[in-house]
Amino acid sequence: MTFTAVCVCECVFVSAVACCCVYTVQSERLQRALDVGCGVGRMTFELARVYDDVVGIDYSRSFVDTCCVLRDKGRLRYNVQRQGEITSELVAIVDSAIVNSTHLISVVNFIQKNLPVDRTIR
Repeated sequence: MTFTAVCVCECVFVSAVACCCVYTVQSERLQRALDVGCGVGRMTFELARVYDDVVGIDYSRSFVDTCCVLRDKGRLRYNVQRQGEITSELVAIVDSAIVNSTHLISVVNFIQKNLPVDRTIR
């Protein structure tokens, strides 16, 4: 596998993988992508750059709720605990290139899905 400059600039693994997908398809628009275990949607939003329909699935309801806020509003304020009771407010922002190039509400969908429980004792 050859890595190109498009991925070198990203330090975050998820974003780097999404960059590889975007780079591979280059200017083609593809129909559908599925992001299983989407977390808070970083890769899902990146895939929206080149896919017409992207679905992110995660087990965590709070992650899926966060994804939906980011999709609908483009940003989300949150607090990070620094030390003891000292917190800092940060803002997660969906890249403006993604927001401007797509209609996120119609392109990106998120689903919370529970895993089947295996009650078999082995």
